Amino acid sequence: MTRYKLKELKNTTLHEKKIQQAVQTKIQQRKPKRFVHITLITALISIAILFFVVNQLNPEQNRQNTNATESSTLLNIFHEIDGAGVAYSENFKERDMQHIRTLRYYREVSLTHFLNRSGVTFPYLPKPFNWENGTVIAVNDGYFTELQFHFKSDDHFFNISIAPSRINPLNVEELEDNLVDAAGNPMKIERINGSTAIVKQKINNGSGLVYRHYFYNKKNDAINVMAGSANEYYSYYNGLIYHIGYSEAAPVDEQQMDGFVKNFIVNNEIHMLNLDEATIEDNWLNRGGKTMLICLLFSIGSFSILHFLLKNASKKTTKITWSIVWVLLHTPILTWLVTFGSAVLYGDGFIGVGMLAISFPLLLIIGLCIILPNNRTFRRQLMLMHILVYLFTFSCSIYNEIEITTAIEQIEEIL
Repeated sequence: MTRYKLKELKNTTLHEKKIQQAVQTKIQQRKPKRFVHITLITALISIAILFFVVNQLNPEQNRQNTNATESSTLLNIFHEIDGAGVAYSENFKERDMQHIRTLRYYREVSLTHFLNRSGVTFPYLPKPFNWENGTVIAVNDGYFTELQFHFKSDDHFFNISIAPSRINPLNVEELEDNLVDAAGNPMKIERINGSTAIVKQKINNGSGLVYRHYFYNKKNDAINVMAGSANEYYSYYNGLIYHIGYSEAAPVDEQQMDGFVKNFIVNNEIHMLNLDEATIEDNWLNRGGKTMLICLLFSIGSFSILHFLLKNASKKTTKITWSIVWVLLHTPILTWLVTFGSAVLYGDGFIGVGMLAISFPLLLIIGLCIILPNNRTFRRQLMLMHILVYLFTFSCSIYNEIEITTAIEQIEEIL
């Protein structure tokens, strides 16, 4: 009996097999934790964001909303075409900021056609100009429509530009202290009422500021800007900037022209038209919101997809795959978010460019340092980095929206 037991103890093969079977059984019984609720919530959020982004990017809904009022839209009188350049007053550009606008351009139409479609009338012009041969050009900066009325007589022109503005660019008291324009020519100021005046700039000895106005290039079917010289009038009345100019050598009676300009600014019917016509939707989505939501969708989607694809992959495959995704997808996304958030927070694009140069290599190195070492929790650390960056960017965006809303309310109170 003893010899049998000794022989059995020497032969451990059977015991090893039993131990291996028991260990394998326990391993199989230890099923990995399945975070079904987390996966389901992630999928639902991703789908919701996807539908929201697609809905906002789809212009059909906006078209349906505007179809009912399309017939009464002022810009329907015109047809949008290509164009380049901005017309503005050289002397008052730092006050009205008209020169920094980004415009959409509309093909020239005859004044007769414009009056018939809009239902307004136009006064008779000082001789030698005649409104019957006048033309109208429209441009839009996304928020307001500017109308330019142009008239010709031989080689002379007479031009009237009407552009909406929420802020009065004319400080009459300040101008009365220095009645000279930027070229050194004398200016005359005629008050319409207590707070409104007409500034007249007349060319002196052939020297004057550049006068710009739009013209229709028939060859290219585009709107361009023509620069020349002119006697000018500038005024702000009832929320509209009036910039009027006529050829220096035009045979006009100055008193008659002065009277026409004053009467036109006060009594014209153009101000009754809806010039506050937005061609873009001014909301958070168009100020970076769409891009942030798309970035969020890509981040959630990439984390979810990699979680399923690499569930049973080796450590080497997992780290290589995550490194590639981090370099090609996550680093550019987080870099853009940091850049955008910084630029919005400080209101300076140069700060955004500086943050771009700093954040890209920094995020790239930090991410690889988290992924490559033998670290089981690298996914959580990467997710935490994403959360922090998104919190920073969305906070900056919300802060910017609050500032914009506050500024608009202050302007409306002033007006």
